[in-house]
Amino acid sequence: MAGIPFEIAVGVVLIAAAGPGALAGEPTEAPQKRLPSEEFAAMRTMGGRLTAYEPIYFVVGDESPEAKFQFSFKYRLATLRNAPDGLESHTVQFAYTQRSLWDIGSQSSPFYDTSYMPELMYQWVTTTTDQSTGGMSWLGLQTGVRHESNGQADAASRSLHEVYFRSAFALGRSESWHALFVPEVYGYIGDLSDNPDLRRYRGNFELRAGILRGDRESLMLTLIPGHDFSHGSHQLDLSIPVRIKSIAFGTYVLIQYFDGYGESLRSYNERTNSLRIGFALVR
Repeated sequence: MAGIPFEIAVGVVLIAAAGPGALAGEPTEAPQKRLPSEEFAAMRTMGGRLTAYEPIYFVVGDESPEAKFQFSFKYRLATLRNAPDGLESHTVQFAYTQRSLWDIGSQSSPFYDTSYMPELMYQWVTTTTDQSTGGMSWLGLQTGVRHESNGQADAASRSLHEVYFRSAFALGRSESWHALFVPEVYGYIGDLSDNPDLRRYRGNFELRAGILRGDRESLMLTLIPGHDFSHGSHQLDLSIPVRIKSIAFGTYVLIQYFDGYGESLRSYNERTNSLRIGFALVR
């Protein structure tokens, strides 16, 4: 399960928002006005072809496995179309997300499970909507294919392929408190023999929703109801900005609560709950 992004995973996942920054020390100028699409975590832009994608964070709790961390990026392979005013773009992107659960409290501190998630997507981002009314605005969409596996062998091996469609909407003016909604639908492709009942726990739908305002605090919910709404999962992410002059992009205190199934691909059919606290570089 992604924190916000977007999955989301979509993965985008979500699904949530991060302040713009720079990679490899590249300087950037703060925008005079934050546009709604800048709040779509699955469509984060940090300059150049290589950009942030899903949230990047490290959190720790007191239940085994204690630590959880994720990093994610995407690379623009091709630009299909850019509007002359720069307010709309159509691109093809490759993305990679890796999320690990780390049993740091046990002897030798082994990794409990790691999910490797490459994907190929078409992305359409628009900022041409009128925010003056403070109503609902459409921010764009992503559609593509992704793979997820945990790199293990025999009985612990898990893998799947998905095709997905994700969109994003904002309610309210971007310069004030507003709501963000990132729905995603997905279907499974190919063999699920190593996790044959996965659909029961993951279903075919994910929703990321949150309340946020630019680089201030944000509260994001990731909801996966499961196939029959009886084996669902939800994750809450509360992020609070922290200013560190030596770091060129946003840093945040992150409090994350998970309850449900599938926090790890290895034990997707076992219910767990956890409360972890740490930091995020992209949210």
